[in-house]
Amino acid sequence: MSLNNWAALPPELQALILGRLEVADYLRFGAVCRSWCSTVAQRPCLPKPQIPWLMLSDSTSDPDTRRFFSRLDQKMYKIHLLEIHGRLCIGSSEGWLITVDELSELHALNPLTGASLALPSVATFFDVAGVVRDSDGRITDYVIGYDNLGEVPHEVEHMRVYYYLKAILDPSSAAVAVILGEFNDLSFAHAGDESWTALQPPLPQIFCDIIFRRGLLHAVAISGALVVFDLDAPRLAGGSDMCRTSTFAKVGGLLLQSKYLVESPDGKDLFHR
Repeated sequence: MSLNNWAALPPELQALILGRLEVADYLRFGAVCRSWCSTVAQRPCLPKPQIPWLMLSDSTSDPDTRRFFSRLDQKMYKIHLLEIHGRLCIGSSEGWLITVDELSELHALNPLTGASLALPSVATFFDVAGVVRDSDGRITDYVIGYDNLGEVPHEVEHMRVYYYLKAILDPSSAAVAVILGEFNDLSFAHAGDESWTALQPPLPQIFCDIIFRRGLLHAVAISGALVVFDLDAPRLAGGSDMCRTSTFAKVGGLLLQSKYLVESPDGKDLFHR
């Protein structure tokens, strides 16, 4: 291979280069030549861990384009993402976006590699009792079961906007965890599962943030409780064998506040506020 013929660089070496690039250079990689563009399309490789980009709200004239702000170089980038047209973003982790479509269904997408994961239907969440369809078969409402109100229908758009609080993905296990419903309950599913699985802590909790850390799901509640779930553990009645609970100290004497979890860059510590 000629030293000046970068197009002839073996795909294996191109993939190694991809894995060492900053996000901005990763996006530029495919524009070098057809050979490099083919490597990105056929052998996507996630960039090295780095400062996340901030995805801004949709304010462009093109509904298929999203704007991202890079703190590293203080620049704005536009990425064409046809896959999330008309969707709401309810979470992101390690480069993956969790979005909600017009029917309130969840989708996992990596905007750089184009990879996606198949997730179960919203109709399989524990509190969804059924769906309502119009004469053409289109879903108009989801029926939610409440302990005190019975079964109540909610329009699709209401579900899309208010049903989900946050969703995150663990790329190592292809597991997605969601905070959802009237009381901020937890559910999870692995890619390819047919239904969502409800997570039940030893005591009822109203959760406000979740994070995957060292293969375990950490969830913090408004009460200050930190519940850790092992999603691969056997699930017995009540789920007590798959989780453990501890309590954060109160901050400034205020207990009923939204709380957030953040892992340190080196992965050694877990912070909350």
